[in-house]
Amino acid sequence: EIIPVTGVQTCALPICAYVPEQVPHALIFTIGNTPELHAYAAYRMHDALARQGVTAHDTLTQVAVWCIGEYGDLLVAPPAPPLDPSTMRVSEDDALQLLETVAQRSMTPSSDGSRRLAPDSQPLYSSVASGDAARVRGYVTTALVKLTTRFSANSQQRITSLLTRFATHIDPESQQRAVEYLALRQQTDDIKREIVQRMPVLDEEQMKARGLVNKPVGEEDDEAHDDDDDDDDEEGNEIGRAHV
Repeated sequence: EIIPVTGVQTCALPICAYVPEQVPHALIFTIGNTPELHAYAAYRMHDALARQGVTAHDTLTQVAVWCIGEYGDLLVAPPAPPLDPSTMRVSEDDALQLLETVAQRSMTPSSDGSRRLAPDSQPLYSSVASGDAARVRGYVTTALVKLTTRFSANSQQRITSLLTRFATHIDPESQQRAVEYLALRQQTDDIKREIVQRMPVLDEEQMKARGLVNKPVGEEDDEAHDDDDDDDDEEGNEIGRAHV
């Protein structure tokens, strides 16, 4: 059953400003693990982000930008079920313009660390930390490099132009990521397709390992009991694995 994603489109409660970082990650993996949602999610997320613009919460922004990059080819294709055939088409220019708007928003912090918004806008949250802006920049640059293999040759110059802006950003991490992606653009098509291919479907064990689904209560209890009996070396190994 396809459930409309109206929850992230219309969330206007103050609590929306405190969405845990795991939420967008879990939603992204849920979409990625459900092939029948790919085109639907790309359309709906693009529409939601385009409607809310600079007032969109970062959770919506991150998931929508990821969907645009991951399923850009499906986004600009004719609507397929469960989408209505009359759904308005999205062009490559539409998608890139939206990414450019998000990029500009993430690159113009105000003096207190919050985003600069248009005077007449009504944000759903009061401010955004610089760390959130950095995450958004990461999502945008990754989406752009993925679109190099999903969009036509007519869009490549605009993609390069947008990535070049990030290559001169004051944030070293954003700058490094953009420079690396620009270097990737110079590789052969086969190499680019291999590196930016779609996210693979994960099985339940892989989802558990990434903390994206809850483990059964009994399983958690058993692991907790085993941890009590572990020696120091094993404890060190577990800590090492947690950082992978």
